[in-house]
Amino acid sequence: MITAVMVRSDDDHMATATTSQRHTINFRGIRAQLEQEWNRLTADPASLQQLSRWDITEARFTDFDELLHATGFGYVQAPGSETLLRSLVALAATDHLAARVVLQRVLPGLVAAVRYRNRQMSPETALSDLIAAAWLVIATYDSRRNPSSVAAAIIDSAVYRAFKVERSRKVSEPLEHVERVLAQCESNAVAELNELREVLCEAERLGMSKDDIRLVFSIATGTSTETLAKEFGITSRAVRYRSQRLVENLAAIARIA
Repeated sequence: MITAVMVRSDDDHMATATTSQRHTINFRGIRAQLEQEWNRLTADPASLQQLSRWDITEARFTDFDELLHATGFGYVQAPGSETLLRSLVALAATDHLAARVVLQRVLPGLVAAVRYRNRQMSPETALSDLIAAAWLVIATYDSRRNPSSVAAAIIDSAVYRAFKVERSRKVSEPLEHVERVLAQCESNAVAELNELREVLCEAERLGMSKDDIRLVFSIATGTSTETLAKEFGITSRAVRYRSQRLVENLAAIARIA
C-alpha cells in the first residue's frame, strides 16, 4: 500500500514522500493523518513564507485556508475559483507545497470516489491508492487541458489511474438528494456519509423506496423529526417508528454489502 505524505527537505521546503506500508491503514486514520498534516502545514512559518511568494493571482495569499476556499473548497461560490485552481495546478508541477494544497482541495471528491473501487478492495486500500494516484495526476497535469472543472478532471484521472474505470456521474432518482448533500459537504463529513450512501445504493437495488431513502439520509444529516413529519405528512411518532425499522433493515444490508 502506498501513501503520499509531506516531509521537509534539506532546503527547508516541503516535499512529497511515499511510504510503503504492509498493514492495512484505517480509513479514518488516513483522513486523520492528512488533516493533521494540513493543520501543521497551515501554521508552519516557512510554508507560510513560501505561500506569500506565490504569484498566482493579483493579490497575494497569506493564509492557506483562505487560499483553499478561494479555489472553491467546500463548494464555496468564489469568483475566479476555477482560474485560481488552474494556476495553482500549473504551479504544482514544480512546487510540492502547491501540489499539497491541490490535494487538499480535491480530497472530499477522492473520499466520495472510493465507491468506484472494485468491491474486493477495502475502502482503506482504495483511498490510499486514490491519494497516491492523485499526487501523480496533480504533478503531471497538462495545463493545456481545458475542462469545465479542474478539480473534477483531477478526480476523474485519479479514479481511472487507481481503479481503471471511468467515473460515472449519473445517479438514479432516489439517490439524487443524497448526491446533492454529499456534493456540499466539507471534507470531514464526506467519509461517514459516503459509507451510508454505499449502503443506500444496495438498499435501492433491493427495492427500498425513494421516500425511505430520503428519510434515512435526512435523519443521518440532522433533519429534525418534526420537520420530517411535516414533509412526509405523518406524525412524529410514525417518523420515529419508520426510521427505526429502516435503520434495522439497513444494518442487515450493511452486514452483507
